[in-house]
Amino acid sequence: MASTSLINQVSKDILKKMYQEVKHGHILHYKDGDLSNDEGSNLGYISIEDFFNDRKYLESTDWKWGLRKDEIEFVIEYWEYFQLLI
Repeated sequence: MASTSLINQVSKDILKKMYQEVKHGHILHYKDGDLSNDEGSNLGYISIEDFFNDRKYLESTDWKWGLRKDEIEFVIEYWEYFQLLI
């Protein structure tokens, strides 16, 4: 397991990247959870804070944009830790 300071730094770097990549700090959310359903009534935006308040958003938002595969895996593995940073 990585040290807390390393986890903290990587988490902060990922959050910074997420804020830079998404529109005004909001992530595209698919209300029905189907990322292929781009009907206007199915789309909305949630804040990054909301994203980290409910794990269900991992599957129903387009949050991976701009992140490398290892960063995506890190978010999934340490998702609860991000709640402490938000």
